[in-house]
Amino acid sequence: ELKIMKPGGAKFIDKVKNCVYNGDLLLLEDINEEIDPGLNSVIQKALKKEGGMSIINIGGVDVDYNESFKFYVTTKL
Repeated sequence: ELKIMKPGGAKFIDKVKNCVYNGDLLLLEDINEEIDPGLNSVIQKALKKEGGMSIINIGGVDVDYNESFKFYVTTKL
């Protein structure tokens, strides 16, 4: 399922965590030159293995990483 978001909305990072966990397609649209620092690990795909599962830290919270998750970004710049 495609989820479309704009940066900085209410509970933005929580919504991103849910997309990562559920393996959704996430489109982040109309970003500016700077992206929320909480998304750095998602952009870098900074995964670690724990007990045979892939984990990613988003906004200081470890989230199970679903391999079906895809992340797209658009900008007007």
